[in-house]
Amino acid sequence: GRLARHHQREAQTDALTGLLNRRALFDLHGRTPVGAFTAVLVFDLDGFKAINDQFGHAAGDEVLKAFAEVLSSSLRPNDSVARMGGEEFAMVLKRSLPETAEATAESVRTTFE
Repeated sequence: GRLARHHQREAQTDALTGLLNRRALFDLHGRTPVGAFTAVLVFDLDGFKAINDQFGHAAGDEVLKAFAEVLSSSLRPNDSVARMGGEEFAMVLKRSLPETAEATAESVRTTFE
């Protein structure tokens, strides 16, 4: 029922960002073979510890949520994004040529800078 769906969503979602969590990303993609045109992009926010130290954890949380929004807005229908932990995120781009994956990574970087 509805409660079971709620608990399943909680178990698969990062509470802060609303993205998939690490386990859900691996569950989604770990059982199926990765195709020749699948790309995995990993993002780590440089200087994140300094933001937490200088401005506090609430400010750090806002940075994480803003970055999650940038990642989410970059997704195509068959792509996935997850917060892997801390300030590390991963995107799985299905049916993506290397040039497309590189352009996506660069777009995320320039949008968030």
